[in-house]
Amino acid sequence: MTLQEKLDLIDEEIRKLHLFCTKSGYSSRQIERFAHPFFARDVHDMAPSIWPSGKAWKRRIVSLSTVVIAAALLFRFDPAYQLVCAVSKKGAIEVLPVWDWTQIYDSRCWV
Repeated sequence: MTLQEKLDLIDEEIRKLHLFCTKSGYSSRQIERFAHPFFARDVHDMAPSIWPSGKAWKRRIVSLSTVVIAAALLFRFDPAYQLVCAVSKKGAIEVLPVWDWTQIYDSRCWV
């Protein structure tokens, strides 16, 4: 099927639907109101755009800065640093049966 044939088929189905609605007793205004969700552009349902608004950028920068500062402060606090090291080592050992990272660990250069 060519693109034009597909568009003609869709157009024919829309015309049939409009005819059915008018025969069912709906006014043109009611039909427009029913069809509005198909033609309205709802920003919340769409995937996030490539370039978010300035407000979103500020929010992301503030949250990223907060996370980085909190992580830096935790790593300066020795008990928290020891806890992170222990948890990450335990996690690495738990992952070992699934992914053998020891070859990467033993190599001199990752590149």
